[in-house]
Amino acid sequence: MRRYQGLFIITVLISLFGCAPALQQGAAKIGAVNIPNTLIKDNHAVSEDEAWTSMRHWWSIFQDSQLNALLKDAYNNNPGIAEAVSRIRVAQAEVTSVTATQYPSVYSGSSLSHQHYSSNSDHAIYNGDTYNLAILNPLDISYHPDLWGSDHELVASNQANLRVVRARLEKSEINLRQSVIKTYLALKVSYQIVMAQQQVIKLTSKINRVKQVAYDVGLRPASYLIPGEINISESSAALSFATQQERALYYALAALLGKGPDADILISNEFEVIPDQLPLPKELNLEFISKRPDIQESLWRVREAFHLEQVAQKAYYPNVNLRALLGFNSIGLSKLFQYDSVAYAAGPVVSLPIFDHKELQGRFDASVANHDALIYAYNQTVLLAAKEVATNLANMDKMKSMLAYKAIAFHERTNFLKVAKAEHANGLSDQIPFLEAQVAEKKAYIEYMQSQLMWFYAITDMASSIDGELQEKVNDHKN
Repeated sequence: MRRYQGLFIITVLISLFGCAPALQQGAAKIGAVNIPNTLIKDNHAVSEDEAWTSMRHWWSIFQDSQLNALLKDAYNNNPGIAEAVSRIRVAQAEVTSVTATQYPSVYSGSSLSHQHYSSNSDHAIYNGDTYNLAILNPLDISYHPDLWGSDHELVASNQANLRVVRARLEKSEINLRQSVIKTYLALKVSYQIVMAQQQVIKLTSKINRVKQVAYDVGLRPASYLIPGEINISESSAALSFATQQERALYYALAALLGKGPDADILISNEFEVIPDQLPLPKELNLEFISKRPDIQESLWRVREAFHLEQVAQKAYYPNVNLRALLGFNSIGLSKLFQYDSVAYAAGPVVSLPIFDHKELQGRFDASVANHDALIYAYNQTVLLAAKEVATNLANMDKMKSMLAYKAIAFHERTNFLKVAKAEHANGLSDQIPFLEAQVAEKKAYIEYMQSQLMWFYAITDMASSIDGELQEKVNDHKN
């Protein structure tokens, strides 16, 4: 009989292991992704040298100590960063909790109850009596031996999730840094545009007064005054827009720093240096851009899904728990600690998933599909990252050219103003051409500053798109 019992058990175990689905090759991760070398070699906005290796803080190319202080302030006070850090602590606690399941658990417990057994109970001599039942179990050990490695895979999935959360923190830091830099630079430019626009209105008003005199003495018709009034209206509208934009940028910067709109933030309106180029490596490939936090997040999500797929597959195997108990129990407290009251138990607890096939199959299929979906999401993230880097490289080249053209136009307007001033001083022309030359020079300056801001934006966007690689050594302690 025992021979048949053993054969039956072996048959059941073989059947259970045979029902476990095999892990098959799913979706494939994307292979090589390269940025066209022409975007770097033929790009006047970037320099191909080893200077990029020292750019762990790429924003140092602006040489702006005030910007550095604002970035530090933002890291310390922005609520979004604080939330991301808290998410890391949550993930770390979950890893600790899951890891603890790999070790034996020791419990202790006790109970005291006043009980009355009925006369028709199955407690023999105690039927119809009332007793105090005392149970004391100072040592209750439970251990789940990880025979199939499912606990190990579950721990690995939680560790991968921790890396996901850390990548999100790094992504939040890069986004915050990018926003602070762009808002700060835009605010500095906005200050200068507002001042230039105010000067345009003053000069335009002066031109209108001169024209009004010519009209009053009968030298000019009434239509002579209309363009001046139109210019005043247009300049006033431009000033109103620039002022509103300046306030909006100030409030946005305050929010990024974790402060309210009433915060006192001192911003200078002068630039320490205007960067001419952004140092970059000679080749941008998948290995380089893979340090981006969005790619790292997608990659670790894939790894987390892989471990969860392993857990779902191993759920088909028998589950074994070991338990040992040592304690005392007696009817009546007076005999609780006597030798005859000692109670103990030890042995395995085995559960076989015989009737859970559909449930287990559903979980396994879902984990496989989720793994494939996250691989496709990873591939999409890589392609979008490569597109972003390529777009930013092309944009830098165009913004550099546009800035050069605007600089030439502003320089020509400045030279024209000098000529108009000399002609007016020597009596070769009246006051109006000189004033109009000043207005044109101010408007050219505004356009130049706007183009300069677009150039700053292009640098910031490009550097931020590879910021994960630049910051790799700085953030190693976080990983």
